[in-house]
Amino acid sequence: LRHNSTDRTQSLRLFSAASNRNRGTRPTSNKHDGPDLINERLIKALLRGKNITADNVQVRLVIDQGKGQPSQIDIVSLTAAMDTSSKLGVDLVGINIKQDPPVIKAIDVKKLIYDKNKKSSGSGGGSGGSGMKQTKTYKFKAGIQENDLNRKAENVIKYLSKGHPCQITITSNNFNLKSDSDAVITTLNRVREVVGDYAVEGHKVRKNVKGSFATIVFQPNNKKRK
Repeated sequence: LRHNSTDRTQSLRLFSAASNRNRGTRPTSNKHDGPDLINERLIKALLRGKNITADNVQVRLVIDQGKGQPSQIDIVSLTAAMDTSSKLGVDLVGINIKQDPPVIKAIDVKKLIYDKNKKSSGSGGGSGGSGMKQTKTYKFKAGIQENDLNRKAENVIKYLSKGHPCQITITSNNFNLKSDSDAVITTLNRVREVVGDYAVEGHKVRKNVKGSFATIVFQPNNKKRK
């Protein structure tokens, strides 16, 4: 057991020295920003147990190859993984150490944190995992009073100014269609006049056969973004 403890201490000392020499001193972990199992802390977790050394622990090593490139995956000893990390000047991060063999990744931890934060911000605020802006739907009725139309159209402008697309839906009852068979387009044109060049129309107007319904998507005009 003493011999095993000596091997563990020596492995940690050698890896720590090589890591600091190649990358500069970095924190082993930051619960708020990065992974808990990184570098020396990861190695300690993998070397727990009797007669376990860095030479006889097998790991599945995932090597980050850079943006747009598939990662390289190899099953190697922990010693070889530490050597690879030191040579590449990157960190060793625990991905799933409960798996057999444990999965660890050779990657710059700053890049890992950046990608994680970017993904989180892209999925926040109801925008979805793709990072697309949420589309807001605004409904207008043909024959809507001028002040009500202006109020809704101003809300459309505000949303467009924040970079969000707006789906405009116009509906008409039979009464309005009798006096204006194209009542939905008439109302849409009124909306267009108020919104002006804050919007770029994403596609042609879609109408039903009866002419009682029409819809179009206004995309934000980047030149008019506030």
